[in-house]
Amino acid sequence: MELLYKWRLEEHVKHPRHPKVIYVVDLARCPLKREFELKFPELVKHDIMSPSSVFGTLIHMGFELFLEHYAMKEGYKVVTELNLVKVINIEGEEYALSGRVDALLVSKKSNNVLVVELKTSRSDASIPYEHHVLQAQVYTWMTGASDAILIYFTPERIAEFQIGTLGRPQLSSEEIVRLVKETITASHVPRYEWECRYCKFATICPSKVTSQ
Repeated sequence: MELLYKWRLEEHVKHPRHPKVIYVVDLARCPLKREFELKFPELVKHDIMSPSSVFGTLIHMGFELFLEHYAMKEGYKVVTELNLVKVINIEGEEYALSGRVDALLVSKKSNNVLVVELKTSRSDASIPYEHHVLQAQVYTWMTGASDAILIYFTPERIAEFQIGTLGRPQLSSEEIVRLVKETITASHVPRYEWECRYCKFATICPSKVTSQ
């Protein structure tokens, strides 16, 4: 347990929040979470040993090893845990849009690039989730990939969804700028009404949405 805690703590301190850095996940969740993480970093650290978070991270590690070993046999070059940064200009101010894609599959025959995002969920009801689709769309834009797939691991099933077949067009640069601006200005909170039920900051949030 001590080794697990040390590893999680080391990973946590590698990624301190900065006011001019916007994470890809920030674009697909309530903008106030970013503000609270900047103001109250100790509350974020409290979650590093959350069982669901640790479980999800270990699943990611195992699946990425699987891709590295077996996708190459199927004619793909595999890049895992790829860090991405794009500079976004918002009204004269520069922000870094930062993210880490789970994997890129590059066809050795056609050089076609595919984003792969792995997700874990306690239930398979209503998958794929809208915020996960949006994250995959942002990564597609950042990498210039032709498409992206979401792979879900749930207790009920393992399912793959290709973003292109869901009828979702690729995001434009203008749409990315809009999402970043909404995040910086917190002009749309919460982004999804259901977020408040699961948010660690709900107890201190003035914009919490409560069910009637």
